[in-house]
Amino acid sequence: MASLYKLRCTIVGHDNDVRTLATYSQLGDTIISGSRDRTSRIWTPKENDIGFQQHHAMRDHSNFVSSVCIAPPTSIYEQGLILTGSNDNLIIIYNLQTYEKLYQLTGHEGTVCALAVGKAGTIISGSWDKTAKVWIKERCVMTLTGHEAAVWAVCVLADQGLMLTGSADKTIRVWKAGRCENVITGHTDCVRDLAVMNNGQFLSCSNDCTIRRWLTSGECLHIYHGHDSFVYSLSVLPNEDGFVSSGEDKTLRVWHNTTCVQTINHPCHSVWTVCVLHNGDIASGGSDAVIRVFTKSPERMASAEDQKAFDELVNASNVPSKIAGVKLEDIPGMECLQNPGVPGQQRMVRSGEKVMMYSWNGETNQWDLLGDVTGSGSDSHATTGKTIFRGKEYDFVFSVDIDPNVPALKLPYNLDEDPWMAAHNFLQKNDLSPMFLDQVANFIINNIKGHQPQQTDTGAFCDPFTGTSRYIPGNVSANNVAARNDFPPKAAEPIVKTKAPSYFPMLTFLTVDAANEKQIIDKLSDFNQKVAPPFQVQKSVFSGLSELIAGKETACSLLTLKQLLKWPKEYIFPALDILRISIKYPQTNEYFCSNGSSKELLDFLMQFICVPTSASTANKLLSLRILCNMFAQKCSEEACFDEKDVILPALTNVSIGAPKSIQVAVATLLLNYSVAFCKNTDTEGKSQCMTIAKQLLEQGNLDQEAIFRLLVMLGNLVHEDEVAVAIGQSLCLEKYIKDFMDDGQNIEKVSACASSLMDVLKTS
Repeated sequence: MASLYKLRCTIVGHDNDVRTLATYSQLGDTIISGSRDRTSRIWTPKENDIGFQQHHAMRDHSNFVSSVCIAPPTSIYEQGLILTGSNDNLIIIYNLQTYEKLYQLTGHEGTVCALAVGKAGTIISGSWDKTAKVWIKERCVMTLTGHEAAVWAVCVLADQGLMLTGSADKTIRVWKAGRCENVITGHTDCVRDLAVMNNGQFLSCSNDCTIRRWLTSGECLHIYHGHDSFVYSLSVLPNEDGFVSSGEDKTLRVWHNTTCVQTINHPCHSVWTVCVLHNGDIASGGSDAVIRVFTKSPERMASAEDQKAFDELVNASNVPSKIAGVKLEDIPGMECLQNPGVPGQQRMVRSGEKVMMYSWNGETNQWDLLGDVTGSGSDSHATTGKTIFRGKEYDFVFSVDIDPNVPALKLPYNLDEDPWMAAHNFLQKNDLSPMFLDQVANFIINNIKGHQPQQTDTGAFCDPFTGTSRYIPGNVSANNVAARNDFPPKAAEPIVKTKAPSYFPMLTFLTVDAANEKQIIDKLSDFNQKVAPPFQVQKSVFSGLSELIAGKETACSLLTLKQLLKWPKEYIFPALDILRISIKYPQTNEYFCSNGSSKELLDFLMQFICVPTSASTANKLLSLRILCNMFAQKCSEEACFDEKDVILPALTNVSIGAPKSIQVAVATLLLNYSVAFCKNTDTEGKSQCMTIAKQLLEQGNLDQEAIFRLLVMLGNLVHEDEVAVAIGQSLCLEKYIKDFMDDGQNIEKVSACASSLMDVLKTS
């Protein structure tokens, strides 16, 4: 068996994540690092010591350093050049001998997250702006376009005269003389790094947890499995003796042939980057701001004491010292389960370093395993076993890395939340594009597998679709009183708890009111710089848009909004959000919906609603919410009513396989239609809505809030209407409604509403 790598030394000095590392054979063991602390640093070996010392720090970037690269020596620069790319969209070139800043390259419109050097000092850069650029000295000579998302990796196959780019669009492109020769597919998620082998083959790694070995023809020679999460970085070992990789699973892995021969765990969540030194040692950079160097040479290995300290640090990062505020050693062992409990009693039990939760079952007179208990050794853990984030308790607090130009962000999540809504809130809060909605939602879903959702309701819940507290049958609070946004509306008087709550008829339209004015305006301002000149607006008009959001419409602000709604689809969603908010106000509503304009507006919205599911989720979601809010004013309500034969049939296709946020939006729109049909006694419209509801309930996998709103909608339609009841019975709605009457599987209001609806259908 090959010798194993062991810790050589730990290099401390950066103040934030070490995001990128580079070296060059002629530099010996010298390491160049780039960090989210906005600096790049040069580290050289200490004399007569296995450690490293900081030789120089470069502080010219105004934002995170995302990439570093070394250009080989030339006749002018005998020691070579240092290249750094940053979140400030710049590439800065330094003299490697004097560390003098020579010049900077401008032209990218996003983070420069990848750098490589080709023949004759040619520089290749990849950026979040979806392009790669080729530079000779201070001039961009070529822009490589074609990728549909950020270019996260670039490399050069000099012997073949080829350049490679890897992208968040899951593809690798092969370029020759600026022309795309091949598009290589196979990865099922973002491509994060590329590495060239000496035999003309190359490696790629991805967020899909795999590493792949390729020919430039696109033939995949092997898929390497082993990482448990995103794989961020690759580096080839000397003499083609394998390669190393690192990722989000806290590991650095060493590969020979097709086998992972060693896994080196790290005491940090993300191992962002790996780099192989000329002597075969491996350097890693992590989210704990530390660089670590590992070696197979006994003379360079750290002392036994330092090795032990590193191992203990790794173990401590993986095993909590406390669970639910209780020290591990104070939690009883499995033997305590020999003693009986009382019905409903729960007990934590320790088995080695694993802690499990058991509950006493009064019917079987035994302890039932509920699941594993997770905790944290930090003070941020609450006595309930949940993690405290910014003063609130959560079941999970994930670290999410969206892209190289954004620091690892914290995503708090509770098991009773809708993953898509949590993702939506996370993106809005961090001012990120809605294009990541599915990616973040699926990240949540994949990381909570095996955990039973806690389906509970509390008065502290804020309904993300109406901006108010979720309705809890039999519960009244200061935030749970009659209001336009409360769902369903209730009288302010206390509800008699012995009487079942009445869910229908509900005769008030629902609107979606929650808004973050600053984020919307900031995003518009950002996009205003990216759209073509014919679509751009003056910056001075944004103050008028703020007034529009507040309901203080002016002719100028309405004209501006109309102009923004002509933007390309990839930039239009902030304008749609403004329309969603302001369409509820009389002047905006009249501007877009009076004198026959409503038909034009509805056709405009339907183009987003009826597009394939792969299209922009944000545009589709906001268009549905605009339709919901159009019921707030009589003019647009009548327009939606008149166009029901166009809008309603589209809703079934929109909902199938859709994110939970869209499911709720569709259910809300159907609910508003049911209110309109009750007012207008439209039997045909009622039949349409009931048929759509049946189709949605048949497909299953619906969000609980969407189910609740569909049930209230059905209750509206059949209330005191024998014809509608007969239609519901003919559609066999009871078959689907009874599935929601089980309190053990559905939240309380769903079960109670289903029971009330079933009573109407059975007794009529």
